[in-house]
Amino acid sequence: MMRIKKKRPGRLVWLQRFVLMAGFIMLVFVGGIFFFISSFRGGGNDIGLELAPETTDLSRGVPFDISLNINNQTNNILYGAKLTLNLGSGLINLGSSEKDELVQEELGEIKQNTITRTRFVLIPTGEVDSSQKISATLSYFLGRNEFERRATETFVIKNEPLEVTVEKPDQVLSGSTLEVTIRYNNNSDFDFKQLNLRAN
Repeated sequence: MMRIKKKRPGRLVWLQRFVLMAGFIMLVFVGGIFFFISSFRGGGNDIGLELAPETTDLSRGVPFDISLNINNQTNNILYGAKLTLNLGSGLINLGSSEKDELVQEELGEIKQNTITRTRFVLIPTGEVDSSQKISATLSYFLGRNEFERRATETFVIKNEPLEVTVEKPDQVLSGSTLEVTIRYNNNSDFDFKQLNLRAN
């Protein structure tokens, strides 16, 4: 009785190994491209900068708060992060002794999957009915490359918080004493202290 020896499917095993190796190389290649694109774009839409003011209708001379929210929803740490705020000529940073239009703050590292908030207190000094634009820039390093995120917000100075009126008699006789009444009203929610009244 003759026995038929089965040949090992050597070619089939080699072909399977080749397919698996090619698939692995392709997976690594696609992953590398995705990582490169993500790094080139600085994190894409997963890194955001938002200006969040408590109000956009301002009163001249009344402080208001504004928060800058930095949203890093990537799996990477942002290194050397720095925040730059351009206030323009009609706003003053209450936390600074100088009237600089540029406010810079070093943030250092921003951890992955975190939201970082930075708060500023500003005072409007521009004219009533004027528009004031704030622009914020976040610069950071992702790997060896430096990237930026920008955000802007526009404000309108609506009114003067203090209203002053002068009441005087309709007729004044020559040589008589003139009496006037000066009334002032605070139309804002802010308490002004150490006010000085001058009559010229």
